[in-house]
Amino acid sequence: MAVVIRGLFVYPIKSCAGIALDQACISAAGVKWDRQFILVDAAGNMMTQRTVPRMVLVQPALQPELAQMVVHAPGVPALTVSLADASQQEAPVSVRVWSGFPLGAVVSEEADRWFSAVLGQPCRLLRLHARSQRRVTPEFPDSWQARHQDWRSLTAQDQTFGFADGFPFLITNIASLDALNHQLAAKDVAPVGMIRFRPNIVLEGLPEYEEDYIFGLRAGQLHFALVKPCPRCPIPNVDPATAAVADEPGITLMQTRSAELGVLFGVNAVLTDKVSDVLHIGQQVEAEYDF
Repeated sequence: MAVVIRGLFVYPIKSCAGIALDQACISAAGVKWDRQFILVDAAGNMMTQRTVPRMVLVQPALQPELAQMVVHAPGVPALTVSLADASQQEAPVSVRVWSGFPLGAVVSEEADRWFSAVLGQPCRLLRLHARSQRRVTPEFPDSWQARHQDWRSLTAQDQTFGFADGFPFLITNIASLDALNHQLAAKDVAPVGMIRFRPNIVLEGLPEYEEDYIFGLRAGQLHFALVKPCPRCPIPNVDPATAAVADEPGITLMQTRSAELGVLFGVNAVLTDKVSDVLHIGQQVEAEYDF
């Protein structure tokens, strides 16, 4: 069975709702507009659904032809945010995103007031600063390169990316979600959607969890190095429709997908080259295996 792209997603504001795409512009920095904005609290710490699950109810809508993003949330008028790049002259704000320190720039006082009201606490919206220089931590790409030098060389690792946790891409597999939902059904637990796992690219045509054994993907002109299984935090337990937090699917994943790195679902990836291309739903991809 052919392996095809069945889902493409972008998350313009880190940890807020995602947008399903029919096609996506891809570069070594990630999906265009992905995690280009971030919310920080009064102390300057990044905000995520881990501690503020209501963030999932904030729904961005991109309008690139108007150079703007319209942000919706329940019970309040929409907020319009410019998509124009932050200038070099704007004051940079350093934000800690796990082991990285990307730079942001304040969007507006209006945006800060809007998000503070929606989320019920003081916060600021930042966009990625033009001077931000954040690169993938080399440990996993270097290990991948040592094992797969004969396939591709990683030449794009000096490419900066935005506010994503640690890698510009997360790739998941529909059959793996089906397997998880089968296990949930056996517990009389409702199925969960793939959006809970916040992937950028969703594949169809692989057996369940076969992504564990794939080291590379070719899609059009792009070559993805699958460098690290993705350990999951509690965010998949947040219902994207209501922001309610439950114990599942976290418990079932812990029982079935625990490994040395953590509880695994999906694979983090980087591009091997500084090549841009457009991916689309239904596009066939070629997988390279470690066995």
